[in-house]
Amino acid sequence: MNGPKIVVIVLVLFAVLFFTGLGLGLSGEGSGIANVDWIEALSGALTPSLEVDALQAPCFDQAARAFVLDRQSTCQASIASVSRGTRRATLILTQGQRVRAGYQAPPAHEKIDDADETANQSIALEPAKKLGVVILKEGGSLSFTCEAAEKARCRVDLK
Repeated sequence: MNGPKIVVIVLVLFAVLFFTGLGLGLSGEGSGIANVDWIEALSGALTPSLEVDALQAPCFDQAARAFVLDRQSTCQASIASVSRGTRRATLILTQGQRVRAGYQAPPAHEKIDDADETANQSIALEPAKKLGVVILKEGGSLSFTCEAAEKARCRVDLK
């Protein structure tokens, strides 16, 4: 075989593998474009996770790696700065109906450009859905507000 035929065969094999993987990913139960595990794996390999030691909050249980809040309560966690780049906090609501969460970078953070939205992020956590928050190297704060039903608590796990 000559060079061009080998290149064409390799490209066809890559295309078949890509579309097969995409089809399997989208046909799985509860999956969709935003719930593809390989995206999270690639992001996790490129961005380190937020260290538990970097967090300080009255509602944070370090051993359980979880934020626990009473109904309609708010908790704010301070995040220490580090010398290396950004970190990732993956949050999962494991108890409760809904939690509003937000990340705020300190005012003196390094801004990439005027359209940079990583310094002020707001998310709504719903049961069993993972959401990632980018934490800048300067640290900042994470805030949580529990929107649970009467006499219920909220628990947000940190992965």
